[in-house]
Amino acid sequence: MVLFNHEGKIQKYKSPLEIMEEFADVRLKQYGVRKQYLVDKLTLERDLLSNRARFIAYIIAKKLHINNRKKMDVVKDLVKFKFQKFGDDKPPRTGFEYLLIMQIASLTKERKEELERMAKEKAAELEKVKKTSIHTMWTFDLTQLETAINSLNAALDDIASGGTGQKRKAGSREGGRGGKRSKGAEQNEEEEEEEGVDDDGTAVPDPLDNPFGDVSKWTMGALKSWTAAGAGSGKRRRVG
Repeated sequence: MVLFNHEGKIQKYKSPLEIMEEFADVRLKQYGVRKQYLVDKLTLERDLLSNRARFIAYIIAKKLHINNRKKMDVVKDLVKFKFQKFGDDKPPRTGFEYLLIMQIASLTKERKEELERMAKEKAAELEKVKKTSIHTMWTFDLTQLETAINSLNAALDDIASGGTGQKRKAGSREGGRGGKRSKGAEQNEEEEEEEGVDDDGTAVPDPLDNPFGDVSKWTMGALKSWTAAGAGSGKRRRVG
């Protein structure tokens, strides 16, 4: 059997098993890359949440004052208290914007405790990933894939046998046939949007009240630089 190998070169194989063995080696190496990426990502997220919680704690304890002060004076205090930088730190940016943009309404004891809880959850998730072997990760993915394939096959069999496996058409939503809706239905939808209610009646979370909503914005740049550094030198920067 002659195939292109993982390097794009022609190679002769004695059996399908030999092909699978080579594939397994390549696949496991990629799971190693994936695991390291997850470790870096979760570490950054944990640290950012912890720093935000500590920032609020310092303000509550009046160790850090931000009202009626110049931005650079506040930044000097943040450096002195050894807060981590996230995002762009090239002037006029400081790397502390993820702290300085926090709304006054979020600088509360309740938000501090929520951030601490979220940081603790991230730390637990991080430890779980660290302890999970790449072989276990692959086995889990294969199990998930098998479950998905079996569900798809069952749905296709149901449709083939004349069952009701097909989804209802979008046009059959309440409010009229052919996708048309009454003015009353449209008005209700507009009122629900204004009140922060989703189509199914559940409350839509306020993006301004989500302490984790913008974490990826501040960590993505650092994550890309770490990944690039690791790919180029085989090493990664130590997480602070």
